[in-house]
Amino acid sequence: MKSRKINILTVDNALNRFMDNTTRKSIKQWDDILLKRTISEHLHLNHKQSVQDIIIKFSKNGKILKGNLERLAFLDFHINLGDFTIPDFSYLKKLFCSGVYNVFFWEDFVLAIPNPIIRENEDCQLHSTVYPAIEWPFGGKAYYIHGREMPEWIFSYYGTDLLYQRFLMENNEDIRSGIISFVKERVGERGLLDFLQAELIDEKLVEHNSEYTEVLRLYKSKEKFDYLQDRRGRSGQPYCWSEFTCPSTGATYLIDNSADFKDALKAAKFLRPSFVPEYVEYRWSHDAS
Repeated sequence: MKSRKINILTVDNALNRFMDNTTRKSIKQWDDILLKRTISEHLHLNHKQSVQDIIIKFSKNGKILKGNLERLAFLDFHINLGDFTIPDFSYLKKLFCSGVYNVFFWEDFVLAIPNPIIRENEDCQLHSTVYPAIEWPFGGKAYYIHGREMPEWIFSYYGTDLLYQRFLMENNEDIRSGIISFVKERVGERGLLDFLQAELIDEKLVEHNSEYTEVLRLYKSKEKFDYLQDRRGRSGQPYCWSEFTCPSTGATYLIDNSADFKDALKAAKFLRPSFVPEYVEYRWSHDAS
């Protein structure tokens, strides 16, 4: 606390800064496609194997780190061909490949923090419903679901009644929504229905033809939630699902529906495409045409 802070170095930023300075001085347009093409033209060298060796040797499971390792490997190979040089690149490469993420410089000491494991969804948001979304090698963790930070107790209480009790007591709507996403992703719609202790509201037997009948069911959760709206925009609704059976596979599906329905058949009609009039019967022979 008494030592004076001198500098903070993010190794990734330092790498980009070195590359920018080099390309600015050499008046060269830098991009990975140009780099790969240039390497492949030099004596038909096997640059892919060289790059793969670096990635395999230094990869630390971090998603961001792996992408930068590929870039670093191509850059290293390009420099070895003698096209240009980057001052202190050898030192920077060792630092980056060591797994260091941030370096904090004080007058009395230096603190080097390794690269964390980072888990993301398809939209590049921090996300994981099984492990921490950010996990540092020496114990630090952070939990995120679809980009929203979540408390650790969601994960530690999973599989116990405490999670449902904390869910009912929670006032933060982001956390409540995160728990819904968490449970749904772990155990599916049926598991979410059990978690929310949903009740069967109505069921109807539908005879589509002489060879196929289907039971439609309508479920609702016991609790109501301020952030849920029905089809008419009214807030403070329970969760509601319509249950369908696929005629070809026999698989059962739960589809979110508007909570103002009390009749399973009417609820099923509501989920049909908008161009199908409500007066048309819910039968495969009609819907298919």
